[in-house]
Amino acid sequence: MKTADRGGQPTPVATDGPSMHDLVISQLRDAYHEPAQERYEALIRVLRERRVLGLERYGTILQASNGRDFLRDALDEVVDLVVYLRGAIQEYEPPPAWLRVAYANSVNTALELAWQVEKR
Repeated sequence: MKTADRGGQPTPVATDGPSMHDLVISQLRDAYHEPAQERYEALIRVLRERRVLGLERYGTILQASNGRDFLRDALDEVVDLVVYLRGAIQEYEPPPAWLRVAYANSVNTALELAWQVEKR
């Protein structure tokens, strides 16, 4: 079986399920409230771009039960997020409060995912 670029996981396979990107977009649209609408739209644009990128890279949209371990993928990605945000903090003097909060939240998420993935 062909494996993806990291973690030794298999390349995702298409299923009959919905796109995870589309599910998130739908939930964001349900959560819209006027003051934050521009932020929601910005995230929806990125989600759509990532959906296209995944389809181009893997030949399928991101779907549940696609042969991958979603928690392991999430852990890998959130650890990358922690490192990228720490790098951004280094580049700001002083770092803005929103960036420090994003970094702290990403560390907390990484801690929980690492623990849960390890104890499975």
